[in-house]
Amino acid sequence: MALVSTKLEAIPDLRHAFFTRENGVSARFAYDAETSDLLEAEGVKLPGGFLKPYVDPWPIIRSRFPPPSPGAPEVPPATDAVWMPCRQSTNPFAPFYRYHVEGKPLYVRIDGAVYEALTITGRG
Repeated sequence: MALVSTKLEAIPDLRHAFFTRENGVSARFAYDAETSDLLEAEGVKLPGGFLKPYVDPWPIIRSRFPPPSPGAPEVPPATDAVWMPCRQSTNPFAPFYRYHVEGKPLYVRIDGAVYEALTITGRG
């Protein structure tokens, strides 16, 4: 079993920790990196189960923005993981991969939904 911790931008002290086994993730925790306070957790409900994996965002981006020319090298644009309460995600376990494509941000939620902007005004 492995524990992986990932810092998410937008909320600098929010981090995710994942417990993984040979075939997948069995638990996720969101915690405050400064205080180590547990903020939220999710885990499998049955022995031997796994949580739904996060999508690979690159095929989604590539389907919307094909390479500039046939045979051109595929260099993924810079990306990072971000999350903040917004209309597109009220759950810290549903962060976004942020890409900068053609000078604009593009957000791919971990379930594959794509957004050009996140709505952070008002309630999530």
